[in-house]
Order: sequence, then structure tokens, then C-alpha cells
Amino acid sequence: MAQKPTFRASHTTVIDQRPVGARRSISIREARAEISRARRCRTATVQVHETTDRDGKAMHIAHVMFEPGTWDDTPQVTDIFEIPTEAFTTL
Repeated sequence: MAQKPTFRASHTTVIDQRPVGARRSISIREARAEISRARRCRTATVQVHETTDRDGKAMHIAHVMFEPGTWDDTPQVTDIFEIPTEAFTTL
């Protein structure tokens, strides 16, 4: 039996227009859960864009922007998820 390919997403957090920490690799399931949670949050705006990476592979970028005041002492928080499109089509 052929093994299904394992896909990973990447996640970056940006606070006040500056990346915080390094871009990290997360599972597709974790990325989908975080995006779904943000869609239910009243102080978040979620946008998903289809694009390609530098190698021409199809991918989706999920841009989650939280309103100022969602967290204490943080003017603006944005989460950016990069998900290979192929991960959606092979589920």
C-alpha cells in the first residue's frame, strides 16, 4: 500500500508589523484548527489567498489579523499560515 505524502504548513506571528520568533512548521490539522478558531473569533479577520511559491507550487496563504486590544499591550497581531494546496486535495 502506498504511503500518503506528509504535508506541513508554516506559521509566522507578526506583532506591530514585526515578525516574532522564527517561522515554524506545523501540521496541516493544526493550521486548519487555528484558522477555524480565528474565524469564530469576533476580533479577527481571516483572508485566504491562492498563490504559488517561488518554485511554482500552488499554495494557500491564510492571513489572520486580530484587532488592536485583542491581547493586552499588543497593538496589532497577525498570524500568517502557508499551506500547500496539494495538502487539501489529497485529504
